[in-house]
Amino acid sequence: MKFISKEKAKDIVKNIIEKILDFKAIVIRFIHNFFVAILNLLLRVVFVFRDLGLGVWKGLIAIKNACVKFIKRFIDGSIWTKLSHFIMGLGNIARGQIVKGVLFLGLQILFITFMVVFAISVFLISFENKDFTTNFTSVAATINNIGPGLSLVGPTQNFAHFSIFSKYVFMIDMLAGRLELFPLLILFHPSVWKELS
Repeated sequence: MKFISKEKAKDIVKNIIEKILDFKAIVIRFIHNFFVAILNLLLRVVFVFRDLGLGVWKGLIAIKNACVKFIKRFIDGSIWTKLSHFIMGLGNIARGQIVKGVLFLGLQILFITFMVVFAISVFLISFENKDFTTNFTSVAATINNIGPGLSLVGPTQNFAHFSIFSKYVFMIDMLAGRLELFPLLILFHPSVWKELS
């Protein structure tokens, strides 16, 4: 049997201890780098939420300032300014900005007309005793020509379960949405039919 010398044994033990110490240093470096990366990630998350909170705070302050400005303008403004909050474009028309005023007025009339047609359609559809989501989204889908709604008119459903009357309401809504509201309303005006006869 061959034995190794004391010096060679010391060298082997020394090499093993150095490798263990190197491995220990590598593990310590890995753990250190891991925790530094985790802390950096947490700091970034904290900064994101801090910035998000600051953004929300600044947004709330901007809304408050806009409301204060609106109220001040309403209180200190002329009668035309006050009326233009209810009839859009009236202040512009009174000050000679005819095109801008007519555009604002037309936009308001279009919005009110759309809301009235939408509300009447939902009211007429609601006589079938279906849930509100089905009624509301079926009218929204047809008047905006967007396709499926929700609930009973969702992506995997269809409009077959509605009555004939409701389907006619949907057809009128589709025409109103596709052809725009004003031409459709003009079609029902009595003066158009008097000229035809």
